[in-house]
Amino acid sequence: VVWSRDGSNNDMSYYSSHLITSRMTNDGDSEWGPATNIRATRIRTIADCVCRDNKIVEEWLMRDNAFLVETLGFSVETIAKTQALADFERGWSLVEFLEPERNRVKKNRKDVYPLCDPIRVCGTDGAADANTTSFAQVLLGYLWQTPYDSSSSRLGVSVFYDTRVTAHLPHGRDVYGTLELTEFLSMYKMGLSEIAISVDHVACIPYLWEPGSSPRENGAVDLAVRWTMTAKHTGDSDLLGP
Repeated sequence: VVWSRDGSNNDMSYYSSHLITSRMTNDGDSEWGPATNIRATRIRTIADCVCRDNKIVEEWLMRDNAFLVETLGFSVETIAKTQALADFERGWSLVEFLEPERNRVKKNRKDVYPLCDPIRVCGTDGAADANTTSFAQVLLGYLWQTPYDSSSSRLGVSVFYDTRVTAHLPHGRDVYGTLELTEFLSMYKMGLSEIAISVDHVACIPYLWEPGSSPRENGAVDLAVRWTMTAKHTGDSDLLGP
């Protein structure tokens, strides 16, 4: 959990950002199909929550439902088509619903991301300062908005990640090291164009810090970033398909 004060309010609201691992057995019918009973699955979830008066009042949730559907033995493509048809029949469009969000991200896109030094310190109230937010913007800009086959894209990975980094990715996939991470990003981005990134919230606390204690001397921090990406699927990709 990485938390931060909500600087837009004076009522002691705060953000709580969670990385969650859930193991479950499907012993009841779901929106995807009948119970599988003996099939157990494990998925990751990321949640960024606004809390007020000990209650969550707003939440941004990202869960790997496609991997969950697949591990339960169902067809992701079939489920997606069934849900899309149900939306169409009730006169609702996900594309139209997300249009304002796509426009917001495109408007906030920054074309130039100058390299900056890695973070060494942050406050103990979880609030990210301008340098921390800039770091997140530069990191994500280099990872996603630079062409997949460019030297800038490869440079961004080597600058911001330790050579022994382990990345936990969708579909239960893990990669090790900057080489495998660069390969994953390349396979993903080769199918996309007009990529735009928006950094929407950043929380930063000293690594393994407890209230009342001093930050670690080496300046290590825990950083949670909620960000949004929009793009067009215009090319073939090993990860995204044709």
